[in-house]
Amino acid sequence: MNTQVHICADSHWDGAESRALACALASPHDAIVICTGEKTITTRMQRAGLRTMPAKFNGMFAPLNLSRILRHLPPGNCELSLHSAEIQNTIEKAIALSGRKDLTLKNQINIPELPRHTVAPPLPDQKPQLMWLGHISRQSGLETLIEALGRLNNRQWTLKVVGEGDSSTVMPIVHRTRALGIDRQVQWTGYTDNVFAQMDHVNLGIITRAEQPSRMAAKEFAAAGITVIHGTDTETLYQLLTTHI
Repeated sequence: MNTQVHICADSHWDGAESRALACALASPHDAIVICTGEKTITTRMQRAGLRTMPAKFNGMFAPLNLSRILRHLPPGNCELSLHSAEIQNTIEKAIALSGRKDLTLKNQINIPELPRHTVAPPLPDQKPQLMWLGHISRQSGLETLIEALGRLNNRQWTLKVVGEGDSSTVMPIVHRTRALGIDRQVQWTGYTDNVFAQMDHVNLGIITRAEQPSRMAAKEFAAAGITVIHGTDTETLYQLLTTHI
């Protein structure tokens, strides 16, 4: 019997976890998710009907601890899909330590298209409603978007930021919106386990990280039928925004 195993290693819900969830749900075979033991992550996976195996991915003994988990996978061929590339070396060591010859680490992950989700369309004559989706980190590009929007403070728009991050990262961005005079136009919604519920009346989705076609946020916006723009620098985002709002 073949088993599909999807591995994601973030301590918060991010693109790797969304990819693992989507791939596991689309699997024609039995699927298992190996993830951190964070309640937010395990609960969301389990509510989707997936079996989860919590693991620790950091520290000197991470390969050994992971090898023990791999030994408890169902017998027979198990295909492992790694959604968090930064731990590939750890996973390869764990596979070797497990002693199992029926574990295969896949070289490529084919992310399925998401089912179409119906969301409420923009209201007539409403201000353009923009949406940014993801984990807020120093690499997320949200700061770049805020700088671009700061140049559009003479236009009517609102931005919904759907995601969370450490306060040390988020608060400087919040302070920057105030300095630019756009803080009343930015809505911080925090974490959600149903991104489509946040997409009602959204005119435009914005992605600010690299590798846009493979970002789960791009697939989620597409599933809701929302137009997306992508930029990783302020000038590109500014030029794209001026054509849409």
